[in-house]
Amino acid sequence: MRTKLTLSWLVVLCICTASIQATAQQFRVKNSFSASEARAFAMKALPSVLQWIEPEDLELYGFAPMDDFSKIKVGRPFLLSSVSDVVQNNQVKQESGIEVSTLMVPLILGGQARCFLYVSNQEGGWKAVGIGGNGYIKGNESLFNQPDEKFGIIVAAHNLNEEFVVENTAVGIMYKPLFHVNREVVKNQYSFSEVSQMEMAAPQQIEP
Repeated sequence: MRTKLTLSWLVVLCICTASIQATAQQFRVKNSFSASEARAFAMKALPSVLQWIEPEDLELYGFAPMDDFSKIKVGRPFLLSSVSDVVQNNQVKQESGIEVSTLMVPLILGGQARCFLYVSNQEGGWKAVGIGGNGYIKGNESLFNQPDEKFGIIVAAHNLNEEFVVENTAVGIMYKPLFHVNREVVKNQYSFSEVSQMEMAAPQQIEP
């Protein structure tokens, strides 16, 4: 069976100032892949990707043996980036923005997101590289059940062992934690400067 993709990101933080912010405009998808194209690609790849799941593992992906997989729909694609990518982009002030080459696309069945299909740009082309991430769903159903034609953004803070969804709120661009697994992550939303400061203060994690 194909190895599932996990979100594990090596983060090496440099100098971070309170003025650093991240907006949706800072992110761009490699080879100008639009959200609608990403969803169409995921739907096309879905039949073969589902074959990667062993029947006895269906529940690990949020499915059941009697589910009608022909009724699966795809939701809003999410760009995957990291705190270090945002910091580095701000330091060098790249006008072109942060290039993203990995996406995760929710698989929705019966109105509920079950897991994600991972898509990555490799060797100049987009490929389906994994399926999984069921653990993201619990507590975040409303976030992943949306069939939007716009990209969402998830930024990983590797040292904190946390991922944040980037949202435009009444008080500006905020980072909302998905898991709250780190005892330092206690609020429901943070500015990017707060996230980057916590990430820099946390013990550095080295990817095995």
